[in-house]
Amino acid sequence: MPLLIAALGEILGFIFRQIVVKFVLFVVLYLLINELVPLLTSYLPTGANISGLINSLPSAVLWFLNITAFDVTLPMIIVAYFTRFFIRRIPFIG
Repeated sequence: MPLLIAALGEILGFIFRQIVVKFVLFVVLYLLINELVPLLTSYLPTGANISGLINSLPSAVLWFLNITAFDVTLPMIIVAYFTRFFIRRIPFIG
């Protein structure tokens, strides 16, 4: 019986030391992100500003952007930079 009580104490100790602390930490992070993302997106420029910027470009620049498929290549470049950034954060690779 004392062995069973000791095992139960170890299990409960593990649960309250590890699992509950991590659960509370991740809930706080989740709530923080849910509150900060709308706040940050309110400071970003709207699509009207970007379309006005593109409309003010000369026709030669628009032709070059069309030839180079800028609408496809820009997202590829951004994703490549983000991937490189996150791969360098992996300790045994970067």
